[in-house]
This record gives sequence, C-alpha cells and structure tokens, in this order.
Amino acid sequence: MKDIAIEEILDFLSRKKISNTYYGDMNIRVSGFSPIVEYQRGTLTWIKSKEKYVSLDSWVVWNEIDLAVMDNNTKQIEDGTGIRNSIVCQNPKNVFFAILEEFFSEEEKRDCIGKHSVIEAGAQIEENVYIGANCYIGNEVRICEGTRIGNNVVIEGKVNIGRNCRIKSGVIIGGDGYGYSKEKGVYYPTHHFGGVRIGDNVDIGSNTCIDKGSMSDTVIGCGSKIDNLCHIAHNVRIGNGVMVVAGAVIAGSAEIGNNAYIAPGVIVRNQISVGQGSLIGMGGVLTEDAGENYVYMGVPAKSIRKMKEENL
Repeated sequence: MKDIAIEEILDFLSRKKISNTYYGDMNIRVSGFSPIVEYQRGTLTWIKSKEKYVSLDSWVVWNEIDLAVMDNNTKQIEDGTGIRNSIVCQNPKNVFFAILEEFFSEEEKRDCIGKHSVIEAGAQIEENVYIGANCYIGNEVRICEGTRIGNNVVIEGKVNIGRNCRIKSGVIIGGDGYGYSKEKGVYYPTHHFGGVRIGDNVDIGSNTCIDKGSMSDTVIGCGSKIDNLCHIAHNVRIGNGVMVVAGAVIAGSAEIGNNAYIAPGVIVRNQISVGQGSLIGMGGVLTEDAGENYVYMGVPAKSIRKMKEENL
C-alpha cells in the first residue's frame, strides 16, 4: 500500500509547472486512488464537472472525500458536501492522471528488451526504449528515445518511430499493404517499397495494423493517438494531434488533417481527405472529401454542422 504525503504531490505539480491551488490540511496522506462513484476513504479522486458531481446519488455526494482534484467551477460546490481537501486546477482529468502516473504506475521505466524478442543487427534503438516479450524489430527500423513497445509487436521494413511513443501489444507496423495486379483473371501481389514514419508522442493501440507505403511513406504526425483494432492502409497521411478511435479503417492514400477526430467504427474511403479539425461520427462511412472544422455523420457520411467554437 502506498503512503503519499500531500506535500509530495504538490511538489510534483510544482516541478511540472502545473498551475493549481490547494485547499485543505497540509498533513494529509493518501494510500491510493478511486473513482468518485466508488470512493474509498484515504484515496485521491477527481471530479469531472459541477454538473456531474451534483447528479450523483446522495450517498456519494455526502460521503466524506479526503482529497479531490477539481476545476474552479466545481470548487464552488465544495462547501457542505463532504470534500475535505481539494487540488483546484484548469484540467482536473489531466492533472489527476499525471499524479497517478508519477506515484502509482507500476510500469517498467528503464531500458529493457523482453524475453524471446528478436532485434536485427541493423536496427537503431536509442536510449530509454522499452521493448516487451516476443517482439520482432527489423533491420531498417529506428526507434527513438523514450518509446515503449508492448508484447508480440512486429515492426519491419523502413520504419521510423519518434520519441516518447507508446506502441501497445499486438501491433504490426511496416508490412505490405493490400495491393494486387490482375492478369488473365489471376491476382498477383505487388510489393510495397515505401516505409512508415511516426512522429513524437504518438500512441498506437493494441492489435492495430499500419501498412508501409507503396512507394512513398505512410505517415502519422506528432501527438496523434490511434486506438485498438484500427487499420491504417498504405500511403495514408495522418496529421498532428489526430484521434483515430477503436475499429476505424483508413483506406489507402487517404489524408487526415491536423486535430481531426475519427470516431469508433468509421471507414474513410481511399484517396480522399478529411480537413483539419473535423469530426467523423461513430460508424460513419466517408466517401467524399470532408472540409475543415465540420461534423460528418451517417452512411454515406454527410456534413451536419460546423464544429462549435469551444471544440476547436
């Protein structure tokens, strides 16, 4: 069981230059964390919003909460509700999980190559890279510092992975895409000669497949997050800060602009583009180019409205 003093948490936030204000007892300690709906005494929790908090069952609302991370609006409802101590900040979710990562994460943080992994001689592996068990890293692969590779991952061909990425278990990067030529009714596979370029701070979810380009590279920009069970086909170009959520399929040579959001189960047709800041809604099938900062829904997906200012 952990035993963390509030001074340690506040010192961490200060070192990370995370602006906050603490209200409460400077002598408290926390032993762990718990969600607000199943709160356990002596632990740290977070409150999403004032509306979410006041909608909870009364037994939760009035239960004593020893330490909560919340925003300024939620702080207004603290008095009389049993919240004994609070860290008030602009983005409570981010701050809460930063604290958990620092004090409660059990992940291995040093260089390591897991059992039965094969790293070919030509591979370039920088410092502070973690590679799990049963992985294959090919000759032409470069993995930059701070990146973490899960178990049963295959990375082959001309693949460059940036700094501080997370490649989760079961991912395959750099294989041939779906390409065939037809002669006399018979399909013959066409070899792909491009690679894959992945920027810094990119996450790739479990069992996702990213194909190399046919001649040019498949590209995923910095800060983009790809969820589990997604398919990124050959020659796709994904910009910076893009979210691609579970089960999405991005077909060959499609282009996704910066900060776009591709919801669960979306299919983006080959050779079309999604403008920056646009959202393709759950289960949508996009068959035509999507403009910038619009919401698209349906099969086939159509523009339904401009993105709201607060979402841009």
